[in-house]
Amino acid sequence: MYSYDMDPLSILDAELYEYREIDKYLGLPSGTARRWINGYTRGVNIYPPVIRESALDSGRLATFGELVETYYLAAFRAGDHPLQRIRPVVERLREEHGTYPFARERVLKADGIRKEAVRVLAPGLGENLRTGQVTWMEEAEARMRTIEFDHGLAVRLAPRLGLPQIVIDGVRHSGAPVIRGTSIRPHAVARLVQAGDEPARIAAAYKIPERTLDAAGRFVFGDQ
Repeated sequence: MYSYDMDPLSILDAELYEYREIDKYLGLPSGTARRWINGYTRGVNIYPPVIRESALDSGRLATFGELVETYYLAAFRAGDHPLQRIRPVVERLREEHGTYPFARERVLKADGIRKEAVRVLAPGLGENLRTGQVTWMEEAEARMRTIEFDHGLAVRLAPRLGLPQIVIDGVRHSGAPVIRGTSIRPHAVARLVQAGDEPARIAAAYKIPERTLDAAGRFVFGDQ
Protein backbone atom coordinates (compact mmCIF):
# COMPACT_ATOMS: atom_id res chain seq x y z
CA MET A 1 0.00 0.00 0.00
CA TYR A 2 1.36 3.39 -0.97
CA SER A 3 1.27 6.37 1.34
CA TYR A 4 2.20 10.00 1.02
CA ASP A 5 5.05 9.37 3.48
CA MET A 6 6.95 7.43 0.82
CA ASP A 7 9.06 8.88 -1.99
CA PRO A 8 6.56 10.76 -4.19
CA LEU A 9 8.46 9.62 -7.28
CA SER A 10 7.53 6.06 -6.36
CA ILE A 11 3.87 7.10 -6.52
CA LEU A 12 4.38 8.24 -10.11
CA ASP A 13 6.13 4.93 -10.89
CA ALA A 14 3.22 2.78 -9.66
CA GLU A 15 2.04 0.58 -12.54
CA LEU A 16 -1.75 0.77 -12.29
CA TYR A 17 -3.43 1.10 -15.66
CA GLU A 18 -4.16 -0.62 -18.91
CA TYR A 19 -4.03 1.86 -21.78
CA ARG A 20 -7.75 1.54 -22.46
CA GLU A 21 -8.47 2.50 -18.84
CA ILE A 22 -6.55 5.75 -19.25
CA ASP A 23 -8.54 6.55 -22.39
CA LYS A 24 -11.79 5.87 -20.51
CA TYR A 25 -10.87 7.80 -17.39
CA LEU A 26 -9.59 10.85 -19.28
CA GLY A 27 -12.31 10.82 -21.92
CA LEU A 28 -9.85 10.33 -24.81
CA PRO A 29 -10.48 8.56 -28.13
CA SER A 30 -9.72 4.85 -28.03
CA GLY A 31 -6.04 4.08 -28.61
CA THR A 32 -4.77 7.54 -27.62
CA ALA A 33 -2.97 6.51 -24.43
CA ARG A 34 -1.20 3.58 -26.11
CA ARG A 35 0.03 5.78 -28.97
CA TRP A 36 1.26 8.58 -26.72
CA ILE A 37 2.75 6.44 -23.97
CA ASN A 38 4.23 3.48 -25.86
CA GLY A 39 4.32 4.49 -29.54
CA TYR A 40 2.70 2.64 -32.42
CA THR A 41 3.19 1.30 -35.91
CA ARG A 42 1.20 2.08 -39.03
CA GLY A 43 2.05 -0.10 -41.98
CA VAL A 44 5.83 -0.14 -42.26
CA ASN A 45 6.18 3.10 -40.29
CA ILE A 46 7.18 3.07 -36.62
CA TYR A 47 6.22 6.03 -34.44
CA PRO A 48 8.12 6.27 -31.13
CA PRO A 49 6.44 7.19 -27.84
CA VAL A 50 5.93 10.76 -26.76
CA ILE A 51 5.73 10.11 -23.02
CA ARG A 52 8.20 7.22 -22.62
CA GLU A 53 11.78 7.50 -23.80
CA SER A 54 11.33 4.23 -25.70
CA ALA A 55 8.63 1.63 -26.22
CA LEU A 56 8.35 -1.12 -23.60
CA ASP A 57 6.88 -4.60 -23.55
CA SER A 58 3.31 -4.10 -24.77
CA GLY A 59 2.06 -6.11 -21.79
CA ARG A 60 3.40 -3.59 -19.29
CA LEU A 61 0.88 -1.50 -17.39
CA ALA A 62 1.08 2.27 -17.57
CA THR A 63 2.09 4.18 -14.45
CA PHE A 64 0.24 6.86 -12.54
CA GLY A 65 2.86 9.34 -13.75
CA GLU A 66 2.11 8.37 -17.35
CA LEU A 67 -1.59 8.92 -16.74
CA VAL A 68 -0.80 12.41 -15.40
CA GLU A 69 1.35 13.20 -18.43
CA THR A 70 -1.30 11.89 -20.83
CA TYR A 71 -3.86 14.11 -19.11
CA TYR A 72 -1.68 17.18 -19.41
CA LEU A 73 -0.52 16.49 -22.95
CA ALA A 74 -4.16 16.41 -24.01
CA ALA A 75 -3.94 20.19 -23.65
CA PHE A 76 -1.53 20.27 -26.59
CA ARG A 77 -3.87 18.23 -28.72
CA ALA A 78 -6.75 20.53 -27.79
CA GLY A 79 -4.77 23.19 -29.61
CA ASP A 80 -4.46 20.90 -32.68
CA HIS A 81 -0.69 20.56 -32.38
CA PRO A 82 0.60 17.35 -34.03
CA LEU A 83 2.58 14.81 -32.02
CA GLN A 84 5.76 15.37 -34.01
CA ARG A 85 5.81 18.95 -32.73
CA ILE A 86 4.89 17.98 -29.18
CA ARG A 87 7.64 15.35 -28.86
CA PRO A 88 10.59 17.84 -28.83
CA VAL A 89 8.95 19.77 -25.97
CA VAL A 90 8.65 16.62 -23.88
CA GLU A 91 12.19 15.49 -24.69
CA ARG A 92 13.70 18.85 -23.71
CA LEU A 93 11.78 19.05 -20.46
CA ARG A 94 12.58 15.42 -19.59
CA GLU A 95 16.27 16.06 -20.20
CA GLU A 96 16.20 19.10 -17.93
CA HIS A 97 13.86 17.93 -15.17
CA GLY A 98 13.94 14.11 -15.25
CA THR A 99 11.14 11.61 -15.81
CA TYR A 100 7.53 12.78 -15.79
CA PRO A 101 8.24 16.48 -16.42
CA PHE A 102 4.51 17.23 -16.77
CA ALA A 103 3.88 15.75 -13.34
CA ARG A 104 6.30 18.18 -11.69
CA GLU A 105 4.96 21.30 -10.02
CA ARG A 106 8.02 23.39 -10.84
CA VAL A 107 7.54 22.68 -14.54
CA LEU A 108 3.80 23.28 -14.75
CA LYS A 109 3.64 26.31 -12.48
CA ALA A 110 6.75 28.09 -13.71
CA ASP A 111 7.30 30.18 -16.80
CA GLY A 112 9.59 27.42 -18.05
CA ILE A 113 6.77 25.46 -19.67
CA ARG A 114 5.54 28.53 -21.50
CA LYS A 115 9.00 29.51 -22.70
CA GLU A 116 9.80 25.95 -23.75
CA ALA A 117 6.53 25.57 -25.62
CA VAL A 118 6.95 28.91 -27.36
CA ARG A 119 10.52 28.11 -28.39
CA VAL A 120 9.96 24.56 -29.58
CA LEU A 121 6.29 24.16 -30.39
CA ALA A 122 5.07 27.36 -32.00
CA PRO A 123 6.31 30.95 -31.83
CA GLY A 124 3.69 33.16 -30.25
CA LEU A 125 1.91 30.32 -28.51
CA GLY A 126 -0.43 31.67 -25.89
CA GLU A 127 -0.76 35.10 -27.45
CA ASN A 128 -1.44 34.68 -31.17
CA LEU A 129 -5.20 35.09 -31.24
CA ARG A 130 -5.38 35.19 -35.03
CA THR A 131 -4.15 31.62 -35.42
CA GLY A 132 -6.02 30.27 -32.41
CA GLN A 133 -2.81 29.10 -30.75
CA VAL A 134 -4.02 30.63 -27.48
CA THR A 135 -6.35 27.61 -27.19
CA TRP A 136 -3.57 25.40 -25.90
CA MET A 137 -2.46 27.79 -23.18
CA GLU A 138 -5.99 28.16 -21.81
CA GLU A 139 -6.46 24.39 -21.83
CA ALA A 140 -3.08 23.83 -20.20
CA GLU A 141 -3.81 26.31 -17.43
CA ALA A 142 -7.17 24.66 -16.74
CA ARG A 143 -5.64 21.19 -16.54
CA MET A 144 -2.76 22.34 -14.36
CA ARG A 145 -5.24 23.70 -11.81
CA THR A 146 -6.84 20.27 -11.38
CA ILE A 147 -3.53 18.58 -10.45
CA GLU A 148 -2.60 18.38 -6.76
CA PHE A 149 1.02 18.01 -5.69
CA ASP A 150 2.98 16.60 -2.76
CA HIS A 151 6.69 17.41 -2.44
CA GLY A 152 6.47 18.97 -5.90
CA LEU A 153 5.13 15.87 -7.67
CA ALA A 154 1.58 15.08 -8.79
CA VAL A 155 -0.41 12.80 -6.51
CA ARG A 156 -4.03 13.52 -7.47
CA LEU A 157 -6.04 15.05 -10.31
CA ALA A 158 -9.59 15.59 -11.49
CA PRO A 159 -9.55 13.66 -14.78
CA ARG A 160 -12.31 15.63 -16.50
CA LEU A 161 -12.37 19.40 -16.73
CA GLY A 162 -15.51 20.77 -15.13
CA LEU A 163 -16.00 17.75 -12.86
CA PRO A 164 -13.88 18.46 -9.75
CA GLN A 165 -16.04 16.05 -7.73
CA ILE A 166 -14.34 13.07 -9.41
CA VAL A 167 -10.65 12.47 -8.65
CA ILE A 168 -7.90 9.97 -9.37
CA ASP A 169 -5.32 9.46 -6.63
CA GLY A 170 -2.02 7.70 -7.23
CA VAL A 171 -2.00 6.32 -3.69
CA ARG A 172 -5.60 5.43 -2.92
CA HIS A 173 -8.18 3.10 -4.44
CA SER A 174 -5.65 1.51 -6.82
CA GLY A 175 -5.62 4.69 -8.87
CA ALA A 176 -9.26 4.33 -9.94
CA PRO A 177 -11.63 7.32 -10.15
CA VAL A 178 -13.66 7.99 -7.00
CA ILE A 179 -15.93 10.71 -5.70
CA ARG A 180 -13.73 13.22 -3.89
CA GLY A 181 -13.35 12.53 -0.19
CA THR A 182 -14.90 9.06 -0.44
CA SER A 183 -14.11 5.57 -1.70
CA ILE A 184 -17.24 5.56 -3.89
CA ARG A 185 -16.71 4.75 -7.57
CA PRO A 186 -18.73 7.10 -9.80
CA HIS A 187 -19.82 4.13 -11.90
CA ALA A 188 -21.58 2.58 -8.88
CA VAL A 189 -23.92 5.50 -8.21
CA ALA A 190 -24.31 6.55 -11.86
CA ARG A 191 -25.64 3.13 -12.82
CA LEU A 192 -28.13 3.19 -9.94
CA VAL A 193 -29.52 6.47 -11.27
CA GLN A 194 -29.58 5.04 -14.79
CA ALA A 195 -31.52 2.04 -13.48
CA GLY A 196 -34.24 4.36 -12.19
CA ASP A 197 -33.47 4.54 -8.47
CA GLU A 198 -34.53 7.77 -6.78
CA PRO A 199 -31.53 10.18 -6.72
CA ALA A 200 -32.42 11.51 -3.27
CA ARG A 201 -32.43 7.99 -1.82
CA ILE A 202 -29.10 7.14 -3.50
CA ALA A 203 -27.51 10.33 -2.18
CA ALA A 204 -28.77 9.64 1.33
CA ALA A 205 -27.59 6.04 1.26
CA TYR A 206 -24.08 6.98 0.11
CA LYS A 207 -23.96 10.18 2.22
CA ILE A 208 -23.05 12.40 -0.72
CA PRO A 209 -24.71 15.58 -2.06
CA GLU A 210 -27.38 14.85 -4.65
CA ARG A 211 -25.64 17.18 -7.12
CA THR A 212 -22.64 14.85 -7.01
CA LEU A 213 -24.77 12.18 -8.68
CA ASP A 214 -25.04 14.41 -11.73
CA ALA A 215 -21.23 14.76 -11.84
CA ALA A 216 -20.86 10.98 -11.56
CA GLY A 217 -23.34 10.48 -14.38
CA ARG A 218 -21.56 12.96 -16.62
CA PHE A 219 -18.23 11.27 -15.88
CA VAL A 220 -19.55 7.81 -16.71
CA PHE A 221 -22.00 8.52 -19.54
CA GLY A 222 -21.03 11.95 -20.84
CA ASP A 223 -23.44 14.82 -21.35
CA GLN A 224 -26.41 12.79 -22.53
